Amino acid sequence: MGRNKCNEENQRTGIEQKRFQAIGQRAEDTLSRLLLTERFREAEAYAQIGHWELDALSGRGYWSEELYRIMGLDPKTPAGLETLGSILHPDDRDEVLASIEKALTLGNEHFMEYRIRRPDGEERWLECRAKPEIDNTDQVLRLVGSTQNITERKRSDRALRESEEKFRGIFNNALVAMFRIETSDGRLLECNERLAQMLGYKDQSDCLNHFIYTEHHCDPGAQKKILAELKTSGEINNIEARLSRKDSTDIWVRCSGKLYPEKGYFEGVATDITAQKQAESELRKLSMAVQQSPVSIAITDPQGTIEYVNPKFSEVTGYSYEECIGRNPRILKSGEQTQDFYQDLWRTITSGREWRGVLRNRKKSGELLWENVSISPIIDQKGKISSFVAVEEDITERISAEEKERQRLLELAHVSRLSTMGEMASQIAHELNQPLTAIASTSDAVSRLIESNSLSTSEFHDVLDDISKQAQRAGKIIRHLRSFVRKDTMRESRFDVNKVIQDVLQLLKVELRSHALHVLQDLADFLPEVKGDQILIEQVILNLIRNAIDVMDDGRCSERKVLIKTQILEKKEIKVTIADTGPGLTTEALTNAFEPYYTTKESGMGMGLPISRSIIESHGGKLWATSEPEQGAIFCFILPIAYRGE
Repeated sequence: MGRNKCNEENQRTGIEQKRFQAIGQRAEDTLSRLLLTERFREAEAYAQIGHWELDALSGRGYWSEELYRIMGLDPKTPAGLETLGSILHPDDRDEVLASIEKALTLGNEHFMEYRIRRPDGEERWLECRAKPEIDNTDQVLRLVGSTQNITERKRSDRALRESEEKFRGIFNNALVAMFRIETSDGRLLECNERLAQMLGYKDQSDCLNHFIYTEHHCDPGAQKKILAELKTSGEINNIEARLSRKDSTDIWVRCSGKLYPEKGYFEGVATDITAQKQAESELRKLSMAVQQSPVSIAITDPQGTIEYVNPKFSEVTGYSYEECIGRNPRILKSGEQTQDFYQDLWRTITSGREWRGVLRNRKKSGELLWENVSISPIIDQKGKISSFVAVEEDITERISAEEKERQRLLELAHVSRLSTMGEMASQIAHELNQPLTAIASTSDAVSRLIESNSLSTSEFHDVLDDISKQAQRAGKIIRHLRSFVRKDTMRESRFDVNKVIQDVLQLLKVELRSHALHVLQDLADFLPEVKGDQILIEQVILNLIRNAIDVMDDGRCSERKVLIKTQILEKKEIKVTIADTGPGLTTEALTNAFEPYYTTKESGMGMGLPISRSIIESHGGKLWATSEPEQGAIFCFILPIAYRGE
């Protein structure tokens, strides 16, 4: 009995042990599930992924704690379509609900990215994935899915996209060309608009896949240098190369870049320096032209200190380049220009204007020279004078030749005047005879009256006054004739051309009257003065009027008139016109009138008009003739007005 009791106790103990083991296993399983659930929650929170279920019939569902946190909702809020619809972004709501409805109805998988507005106002982006659970009758029981907060990813994507767009904008709109080429064959993989423009393509797409090495590189020397540097250092810096454009014209570029051997391409930037190269070429040409210029060139700073002189300057002045640099151009002053002259020159150029004139300078040897000088200010980008450039032409020989020509002209003019006076001898004698005869007859009458004591004191004084006036008249004629025929150097003065015309008409009074020729005068009032040799201008007018007298002395003229007119032209010049009513000039005569030794007169020398033109041109003027057959000839000349201070 005792043994049986012991067996029963042993059996009971075995059953209890198994029961305890079962309880322990269940406890262990429960604990494992709890631990797994907690880890799952931690994983959800870390990944910001919430899980959910949605019943197909009721529309109610289950949301995990993380999903509530993502949506910012109280966990007590009912899970389902109604709650979801209340927080969906208005722009996304219809599309999201329609997609879910489609999945519930047709059993499709649901995948969407959409926005929600949480109760706290924050807007978030969510990514939702779900699969339907289907029964054996192919009916959808529920949707089981997960929703992840992708707001940060969207922000990163947007920032990346904006950065890419910004980079692309910079890339495409850069003023320098940017490119990527395949190192094996030089094929253009990517480029911006600037490179396409440089190479002559309409746009980037038209430019891509062309081969730089073979289609556009035409500078073997630069290509060799580029390849050598890439092999040595894997990059190039500011290498200049000449490229061929699509239209076969050449451009110059400055290129920098880096080789990426592991990727099989080269990336670089290039700047079009064609204009710079052309400017450098022009500058070299200009520099060579300045160096080899046949005229002297000097450059000074704004204070007048010499910074450069060309070889011709040294040749003409005798000062070497080293002797000139750092000194002032006053080393050339001869003392023949006044201080006021130089002050006016300096005021002109420092005001930004060009000065032109003739200077009498002195060489290093002391020898004097004449130079035609132009001094121009150089203005920088800020509008300030950065330097002065003086261009000086040695005109000493020309001045000497002009002086010889002037002396020759004076000689010819003097001979011509003497010849004219010889031709006018009888008229001049007649003009002088009038006052002399009056003096003689008056003197005889006074003598007789004195002898007869019939002359009062007052009458005596009146007679003496008449004799004095006639003597003054004769003296004036003689002085005028003496001045007219005097051989002298050119004497410059300011004078009134209208008065000169009156003096000439007075000298020709007898000749005009003897030829029954009527003079019409149309002289401008307040005619400005001109500057020059009055006697020479008088000679020109005398010659032109006497030519008119001669052409109307052949008996063919029904009217014998000479019109003398003066006028002002644009306040710069005066114009003198002498027109006759003679037969006019033939085409041949009009063409050759001013040629030396050409004449239509039987006894003429053919030098009057050439000398007259030379005289007018030496005064800075111009003499010409026009004519119509049977309508007379018109001779005109212009002279510059002498302004105040000249």
